Amino acid sequence: MAGEQAVRALVWFWGTSGAGIRYAARVAECIAQRLGSANVGLALHEQNAWIDRSRVAGHPVMSVRGAKGKNALLGLALQAPLRWLALEKQVSAFRPDVVVIPMGFALAWPLSLVFRRRRIPIIYVAHDHEPHVGDYFVAYQEALQKVILRQAAHVVVLSEFVRRSIAAAEGLRTRTPCTLIPLSAHDVSLGKHARPARDPDVALLFLGRLLPYKGLPMLAEALEHFRELPGWRLTIAGYGAEAGSVQTRFRHFPQVDLGWVRELDESEVDTLLDRHDVLVCPYIEASQSGALSEALYHGVPSLVTPVGALPEQIGFGRAGWVAQSTSAHGLREAIRMVLADPDTIRRATREANAMVAPPRSDAWGDVVGAVVQRGQNVRPVPDVMALR
Repeated sequence: MAGEQAVRALVWFWGTSGAGIRYAARVAECIAQRLGSANVGLALHEQNAWIDRSRVAGHPVMSVRGAKGKNALLGLALQAPLRWLALEKQVSAFRPDVVVIPMGFALAWPLSLVFRRRRIPIIYVAHDHEPHVGDYFVAYQEALQKVILRQAAHVVVLSEFVRRSIAAAEGLRTRTPCTLIPLSAHDVSLGKHARPARDPDVALLFLGRLLPYKGLPMLAEALEHFRELPGWRLTIAGYGAEAGSVQTRFRHFPQVDLGWVRELDESEVDTLLDRHDVLVCPYIEASQSGALSEALYHGVPSLVTPVGALPEQIGFGRAGWVAQSTSAHGLREAIRMVLADPDTIRRATREANAMVAPPRSDAWGDVVGAVVQRGQNVRPVPDVMALR
C-alpha cells in the first residue's frame, strides 16, 4: 500500500500469562512483515511473560504496572483512571494509525474509548462467539465483547466455526468486515533441531486451564480401560477451578503425572511440549484451542473431540486424530488407535510440522492496510481459509 512505511499499528493487550501473551506478540510480528518492527508497537503489562521477545524483535514496547489477573478485578477497577492516563500518554507518543486488540481483557472497555475519542480505528480479534461454560466472569466477558464488536472497524476470527457463530450473533453489525486468520498462520514451525529420543511409552499431554468445559472427567473415564495396560503415560499440566477434581479423579492412575497441576511458567509450556508425543484435547465444547496451536508450532500432533474448530485446527485429522464422538467411548477408541500404531504418531508429527511450515502468513498486513485505507477503493481483504 502507498506510504505503508509511515503507517503505525499498536497491539494492545494487558494480560500477563496464558495463550493471549503469545498470540499478541505473534500478531505484532505478522503485522511487522508489512510495516516493519519499528512501526508496530505493543502496549503491554510489565509482567507480560513474553515482553522481552517483543523488545528483541525491535518493537517499541510501552508498559503499565500494577494489578493483574482474574482475581484482581477490584484492584483493576481502582487503577482504571491511572491506566487511562498511561494509555493516553502512550498513544500520544506513538501516534498509531490503527490499534489491534488481540484478545479481550478486563479494561479493554471502557479504555478502548481512548482510541474512539481520537478516531483511531480498532481491529478486534474475537476468539469465541460466547464465553465457555464454567469460565471466569462469563457475564462480564459477554458484555465486554458485545461492546467492542460494535466499536470495531474490522473483526478478525481464528476459525471458520467462530466466523459463522459471530456472523449470526446480535453483537456484530452486518457491515463490519470480518476476516479469518487461523491460529496456525501466526508463526512457523519451531522445530530447530531433532526431537529428543522417546522412552517406550507414548507420552500424552493435557495442557491448559483446568475448567469444566475441558472435559477432564470424560478423559478419566476413557482412560479406565487402559489403567492396567502398559505403553502409555499422561501428564496433566495447568491450573484452574477443576484442579481439586482432577487430583481426585486421576490420582489412582499410576501412569498419570499430576506434578504439573499448578500455574506454569511460559518456559515450562515449551518444555512440556518438547517432552511429549501427543496433545490430548478432550473438550466438551470449544471454539479453537491456543494449546493446540502451540503444539503445532512444536511439531506435536493432537487428539481432539469433534467440537468447535478443533478438527479444523488439525486439518480434520491430518495432524492428529479426531474422536468419533464427544464421549468417553469416542475418546477411548481414538486413544486406542494412537497406542496401537506408533507409525501413525510419526506420520501425524510430520503433518503437524508441515501445517506451520514457513513462510508465515501476511494476512495481517492486508487487514491493517484495508482498515487504514478504508474508503479508498481498496480491494476486499482475502481470507486465509486453508490451515497450512
